[in-house]
Amino acid sequence: MVRTLVELSVIAMAKIFRNDKTNHPAQWDWRSLPFPLIEKIFNHLSKIGRLNRRTFLFFMEEYCEEFDEIELCSLKWLYDSDVNKLMQSCSQLKSLSIRNCGNLSQPRIFSGSLRTFNLSDDPKKKKLHTNPDIQCPQLEHIGLEYMASKILHRLLDRMKESNPELTSINLFASPCYEIKGFPSLKILTLHAASPQKEKLWRDTLKNCPSLVQLSIKEGNPPM
Repeated sequence: MVRTLVELSVIAMAKIFRNDKTNHPAQWDWRSLPFPLIEKIFNHLSKIGRLNRRTFLFFMEEYCEEFDEIELCSLKWLYDSDVNKLMQSCSQLKSLSIRNCGNLSQPRIFSGSLRTFNLSDDPKKKKLHTNPDIQCPQLEHIGLEYMASKILHRLLDRMKESNPELTSINLFASPCYEIKGFPSLKILTLHAASPQKEKLWRDTLKNCPSLVQLSIKEGNPPM
């Protein structure tokens, strides 16, 4: 695997930061770095499970208005209030991915700039299922993974009016029986999402007049 210089720089700096005994981001001179590199370091720390709450809050306070893309992965300390604050502060955010953050229940995904949102619920949770309130008028793509059936359908019903620009939906391991009410939807990908594939196929083609690509398949999605 060939890595770019930027990727190697991100990995190296994340490793140094991870091994810093103080483990306090305020001790670093972040302003000497270009922000795109800072953003990549932040997201890499999240991907490798090294993003703690103190670091998260520091970046949100110092750079919240500059973030274009944020990935939050397997953060046990992340709660609805943290996501709500992030959405209020990151006014330029265009892409948000939240994966396996088991303490979320009803985060408010309200944004006038967000265009891509991916949410992967924790399949191991038995009682709590993430049920986000999504109001993003510019949203173009949404990916949902391991969503409970009732929550999924209620969410899609709410999104019909609040997200009129939605053009792409990707569902994985989320039982789905009907997709309708999205006049701008062009791409729909379902990964092991329905036991009634033929009926879903026919109904979707009927209910989504702008659809140009429909895939119903098995396997892991490229979210």
